[in-house]
Amino acid sequence: MKDVNKIILIGGAFVLLIALISYFWFFEMPPPGKEVAAPDFLIPSHITINGEPDYDGEKLHFRDYSNVMHGIFMFGGMSRTSELGHENYRPDLATYDMQERGERWLQLIGEIENRFEKSGHIAPYMIQRGESFYRPDRIDLSVYADASYAYHMHHRAGRFEDHGLFDLITRRPARYISDMGRYLLDEHYGNGTFSHSDGSVDNNSMAWGLGGIHGHVYAWVVWKKPEGADNMGLLSEEQLINWLGYDAQDLVVVMREVLDVMDEAWSDEMAMYDFGGGFTWDLEALGSLIRGKKAMYETLFMFGDEYAQEEALIVFERTAKIVEQALELVQPWGLPSALTFDEDGARAASETVDLHKLYSFMNHLGGGFGFDREREGSSEFIATHRPDLSARLGEVADIITAGALDHHFRSGRLVSSVSYSDGSVVDERTSASAIGMFLTAAGNIYLNGERFVRADRWDGTNPEAEQLTRRLYDLMMAHVVLLERQFLVKRVDDDPRRAAVPEE
Repeated sequence: MKDVNKIILIGGAFVLLIALISYFWFFEMPPPGKEVAAPDFLIPSHITINGEPDYDGEKLHFRDYSNVMHGIFMFGGMSRTSELGHENYRPDLATYDMQERGERWLQLIGEIENRFEKSGHIAPYMIQRGESFYRPDRIDLSVYADASYAYHMHHRAGRFEDHGLFDLITRRPARYISDMGRYLLDEHYGNGTFSHSDGSVDNNSMAWGLGGIHGHVYAWVVWKKPEGADNMGLLSEEQLINWLGYDAQDLVVVMREVLDVMDEAWSDEMAMYDFGGGFTWDLEALGSLIRGKKAMYETLFMFGDEYAQEEALIVFERTAKIVEQALELVQPWGLPSALTFDEDGARAASETVDLHKLYSFMNHLGGGFGFDREREGSSEFIATHRPDLSARLGEVADIITAGALDHHFRSGRLVSSVSYSDGSVVDERTSASAIGMFLTAAGNIYLNGERFVRADRWDGTNPEAEQLTRRLYDLMMAHVVLLERQFLVKRVDDDPRRAAVPEE
């Protein structure tokens, strides 16, 4: 009888297996999202030490496309005749190469708009199934603060005017860079908080949401300040409202509501915020918080009343305390990928330096409308209240940029992570996002200190700085070529995962 039962069980299991196979054979699985046009480029998350593309399964990540785009923008913008394109370095870069990279940036904007983004909603990845590609109906707030940085190419369009790209770079990305902030304010903001898609609020949602709308604030700041007269200032107030969906006074209201929430979350003992996730912060989120708070106090100062200007100074002073604590942890090879704040200051909460997060953090401090950005018409709080902090930011820019040359490359190629304790390599692969943010951050901060000097000032009086800068330029040059030849993988019809052979 036992044998009979055993045979029945085995037979039943076999029938069930056949039924399951038949179901999956005859009935298609539901698609993983909205089908989108196949991309022109497949960007792998990493390149292995052997130079092979390393994809994250079926996923192609928005973050990689966006950060590669930023890196190409930065190198293209730096190829002007005063920097990389100067006769002291590579004058040929200021001609065809600069135009080519401007056009490639525009092409990547199209890739993003058509595959990842719709009305400001950004899918964190697209999925490849066979030869079809899908955009899932998901949201990840972590991509917004860096993604919105696309405004900086938009504002540097004048560098590409001689190449016939001024109008395209000025107008082509306008909807994309406007819709991100509108989406966050419309869909993820309410009563002083930024929330995840499930409605929850924590350190990350507040940091990424606030950092993600800094492009909106920057547009109004540039529109108002004197040096913006020949770009954003050319728009009427009504035109800018139509693009952004929020006027400056709307943003003042938002920032005052956020300030009420932040007051409740602030700890004087820790000199840090706890929005429900404790006092341990991801480094990338911390950078987004700092950039977002910069946008916050500039909004209150430039567009608020006298009382709002007093509030702005409080916001700045708290931001300065956070920055100071974080920078105490700087080593020549960087900062830990997570930090914990307590009564004694900040301490490492990770044993690893994630290079993508490190360069993202540094770009939040010194890139575009970053923490150190002070111009006529803005608050200029660092210059008037904390000039010592300006010197410290320059010193850290030198430490990180020079340290990167010694610790972040193996065989001339950027690695993905190193140990926080001694700078030894942890992940030797090369990351698309790390390269993109390395190019972006380095291009923004390398002149903030004293150890580097721009190519048009190489006159033999400071040979050490000239040599160091040449090393940086060489590595930037090598890595923008790496992006273009090994990360921007062209699809071919018979096998969408196989790269077309790059042209030399």
